[in-house]
Parts: sequence; structure tokens; C-alpha cells
Amino acid sequence: MALMKKSVPGPSMTRVEIICGIVYLPIYMIGLSFVLELVFGLLKVKPAEVTANLWYFALNFLFLALLFRRWLLASVPTGRWKFWPFLQAVILGFVLYYALTWLLGMVYQLTGIVPPSPNDNYLGGLAKTQFTTMAISIVILAPFAEEILFRGVIFGNLRRLSPLAAYLVSVIVFAVIHVVAYIPQIGWQAALLASIGYLPGGIALAWTYSKADSIWASMILHAILNGMGLGLLQLEGLG
Repeated sequence: MALMKKSVPGPSMTRVEIICGIVYLPIYMIGLSFVLELVFGLLKVKPAEVTANLWYFALNFLFLALLFRRWLLASVPTGRWKFWPFLQAVILGFVLYYALTWLLGMVYQLTGIVPPSPNDNYLGGLAKTQFTTMAISIVILAPFAEEILFRGVIFGNLRRLSPLAAYLVSVIVFAVIHVVAYIPQIGWQAALLASIGYLPGGIALAWTYSKADSIWASMILHAILNGMGLGLLQLEGLG
């Protein structure tokens, strides 16, 4: 039992929390967007895409904060003895992300591959219209939801059975969720190629969560990476 506890980062979820997380995954991926579209249609309103995105992420934030409030509070690092390992995990996770991104860039360069970036193009377009609203959605709300689901529910619980399986499943799901909506536009082959770009993030965030023993570490790193990415997209747009 002691070995099992050490293999799981941070406090464990209860059975009810695990079930809630598994049930909520398809809601996050498909269900909530469909419900919002239905509600907007019934109300006969057509909000801007930026506003619709904000509603989507804000509702996810509220639902998940309510469902996992016990686990989230238990995951808060307390005491100086936890703060420094926590900070170290975030910093090393940041370094790991950019090291993996650099290696992936080298592979692209050596093979002559030019991966598509449909999600970056979409977010960059929205950021041009309402940067502050998009920043709230992408830097604050999205990392909160995605870390709970992909690192907390998937990675944290699968790691009890197999660390390798935990990394594989969580990283693949994390990558796919960012490109699946663009398959009708760019085709599955281009979407598959685009998903490779999310592998460094999926690996680094899972490692950070495991290293810090707290989901808040991967949330902070995720927010930093999204903030930097959104900032670069804004600068490219200005250029």
C-alpha cells in the first residue's frame, strides 16, 4: 500500500470524484458546447465567438471547482517544505517543455515537415478582436479545467496502475482534444500531424504534476505556457 501511495501524485481522488471526472470528460469535449449552442438558439441570440468561448470555459470552471473542491483544497501546497519543491517542479517543467519543443523542432527541420497550426490560427484570430477576454479564457479558465481532467482524472488515476499508460493516455487525449474540431477543415492526416505539437506540453505538464505532488503546479505551468503562446500570437498579429 505504501508503494501505491507513493506512485500517485498528490492526494487521491475519492471514488465519487473519479466517477464524476470520467462522466464529465465527454461533457467537456462535446456535451457542453452542444448545450450552449442549443441554449443560444432557444434564446435567439448569437454571441461572438470570443463570448461563446468565455461562457464555455467559465461554466467548465464553475462545474469542476464544485465537483472537485475537496480534492483541489487538499492539493494546495502548505508549508515551506512543500513550497520549494513545488516551485522547483514548475521551473523544471518549464525547462522540460522547451527542451522537448526544441527537439521536436529539430525533427521537423530534419524531415522537412511543416506542421499545420489550426488551433493557434483560430486563437490568434480571436485574440485580435478581444485580447483581454481571450486571455481570461485561455490563461486562467482553460488550464484549470484541462489540468483537473487530463492530469488529475486521467494521469493521476491511471498512474496507480501503470505510469507508462498514464503518460500515453493523458498525453494522447490532451493532443487530440486540441485538433479534433479541425478535422472537417484540414482532414485527419493534417490534424494528426498538428496534434504532435501538443506532445511536449502533455509530457511536461504530467511530469510537473507528478514532481510537485500537486495539480496546482501543472495549472500554473499551463497558464504560463498559454500566456506566452497567446502573447506571441498577439505580437505576430501586430507584425
